This record gives sequence, C-alpha cells and structure tokens, in this order.
Amino acid sequence: MAVPEDWMGAPPRQPVDLHTDRPHAARVYDVLLGGKTNYPADREAAEQTLAALPNAGAIARQNRAFMQRAARHLVSEAGIRQFLDIGTGIPTSPNLHEIVQATAPQARVVYADNDPIVLAHSRALHTSHPHGRTAYIQADLCRPGEILRNPALREVSDNFEAKGSHVNARSKGEVLRFFHGLDLVDPGLTVVHRWRPDTVEVGAAGWSDADIPLYAGLGRTS
Repeated sequence: MAVPEDWMGAPPRQPVDLHTDRPHAARVYDVLLGGKTNYPADREAAEQTLAALPNAGAIARQNRAFMQRAARHLVSEAGIRQFLDIGTGIPTSPNLHEIVQATAPQARVVYADNDPIVLAHSRALHTSHPHGRTAYIQADLCRPGEILRNPALREVSDNFEAKGSHVNARSKGEVLRFFHGLDLVDPGLTVVHRWRPDTVEVGAAGWSDADIPLYAGLGRTS
C-alpha cells in the first residue's frame, strides 16, 4: 500500500525506534532540564552524570535560558521573523517557536537535527501558532549546504545564509573565532549566565565562570 507524502512534500517517513531501553543523549539532557520526555534508562544516565558533574543540571538550564533570552532579543529588538534552529534537542517548553511567536505570531521556525529520535519527538510535540509556521528537517550541522538546500526550509523560510567555522573550543579566544566578521551584540562573548540575565537562579550569585563553563554570544552582520 502506498504511503502518502507528508505536508511538506517530503518522502514518506519511516517509523523510528525510540530505543527507550537505552539512554539517549538528547533525552538525558531533557532529564537535566527537568523535562518529561525521557525514560528510566535516561534518568539513570543523568544520575550518573550528576554524580560526576554536580553542576550538570545548572549548566543545562543556563544554556537553555541563554537561548530564550537571545531569541527574545532577536524577535523583539532586532525584528527577526525567520529562525533556523540547528541541533534542536528534545522539545522543552518554552520552545523556540513558542518564544518568538508569543511576540510575533507570524514568525517561522525550522528545526534541524541529525538525530531521527529527536525529530520524532519534535514532530509529535511542536505545534506552531496558526499565523506562523514550523518545519522539521533531518540534517547535519557539518553540512550547512544540505540544510540550506532542503525543500522544507525553503517552504517555510527564505533568504537564509549560513556562516560558521570549525572550532575545537578550549578557550574564550577560540570560541571568539566563530564570530569572525560579525558584530557582537552587547555584552559580547561571555559565559551563558552573564549574557543579559533577567532572572537569578537560586545559588547563581555565587557562581564563578568555571562553575558554568559555557561561552555564549550573539552576532549579526553589519
């Protein structure tokens, strides 16, 4: 029996084995965020991670909080209406489209990840505002050309450009190379919990840069 194409005109999707009996990196991250899209094997792996790195949950939450603040800046202050989220991860509310469409319901968001398990969850749990659009594509960050040529991306958004560099990040200077040719939005490149914080998590006041060892920045073309 023929299986119809999906609404984006893409080839029919095959069933995805979610492998709930083994830990999955994206679902373990979901546990660290306090999410519910995970299984016992993922929770056990998260407990092992926390035993080795007690700040793992705080690191995950601050990374997510940076994304939310950066997205609000882009939609509210920079007027951006089209977003490409590469490396989506398990849906965690508020998701990118929820953040930007709360301000601009017509905003369009394309989620991309190279993991079919992540995309299976995304298609099931992400629902766009009726005035906007969302789409989901399986693609790899290391192949940006394939992402930009994907028909689903062109259906939802236009005029996307990608720029990046391969950086094996070990220092702030190496991370800064990723922003070469871009103008950094204030406060520039800094650890995630110091980038325009709008709330202070319990205990955060005493955190050093080493406690949350993630650099974050927002760059734009001139």
